[in-house]
Amino acid sequence: MLDTSLPEQFELLSTKPAAKDAADEAPGSRYERTIHQLFDDAERRGALGDLANVLTWALASVVVKYANVDVCGDILMRLGTYVRRITEYHRASREAEEARREGRKPQ
Repeated sequence: MLDTSLPEQFELLSTKPAAKDAADEAPGSRYERTIHQLFDDAERRGALGDLANVLTWALASVVVKYANVDVCGDILMRLGTYVRRITEYHRASREAEEARREGRKPQ
């Protein structure tokens, strides 16, 4: 997912099709597609907290499996980076929309 721009990533979140043949699908792509399907399902059911709990448990299991504090640090660093990038994208989108509504050129 990091190989694409943030707008492209958000587009992929809502339009990612299933692979024609799961055996040919790269593991990362398969996991992204599956997580996005789970996210959509949890959102529809009002169960995002449940999904977050399950995903947090899964990440904790990765850390324990590798018994390495660097793994934990890497997960937390990536989480922080993703939150910052997504937040910045949404802020820039809001500012651009506001500028368009006010007849200004988005910066």
